[in-house]
Amino acid sequence: MKCQNAQKQLSEWLDNALKPAEMKSVGQHLASCAACAEERRRLEALRSLLALKRHEGPDPIYLKGMRAEFHRRLNAQRSARRAARWVFFDTVGIQHWWERTRRVFRSHPLLALRYGLASAAVVALLVNALIFAVISGRTHTSPSGADDPLAISPTYMLERMPSATSGDSIPF
Repeated sequence: MKCQNAQKQLSEWLDNALKPAEMKSVGQHLASCAACAEERRRLEALRSLLALKRHEGPDPIYLKGMRAEFHRRLNAQRSARRAARWVFFDTVGIQHWWERTRRVFRSHPLLALRYGLASAAVVALLVNALIFAVISGRTHTSPSGADDPLAISPTYMLERMPSATSGDSIPF
């Protein structure tokens, strides 16, 4: 067996997870190869160190103020981001208007709900008007028989215009 194959199977050999024939061939290789035997000793030492550290936890004094400190730093970072974001708006004068509006809506949630619903209704009406305009514009056909509603022949326009001699006036 080559050293490379033996070292790949070394962890399974220590766990007795190999087939009996593979266990025997790896064991024979470890008995005859000093480099692989040294690698086995290193792996066993590492496993014993990891077994010792497995059950240790952090010091209770460390955990005592960790959560409070975490939230303090997080809030400080958020405040710094908000301040940086409002620098531009403060120079324009928008921040004061926005802060006053937020204060009013926080103190009167029903007022905020009314304005929100009114805004949503206005948006819905505008969208419906736009959809209606698009649909109604597409359903009409032009007098020339074309499918495009904007394809109107020049003769059609001249026929519909009031003439100056007929006495009809343009209703403006």
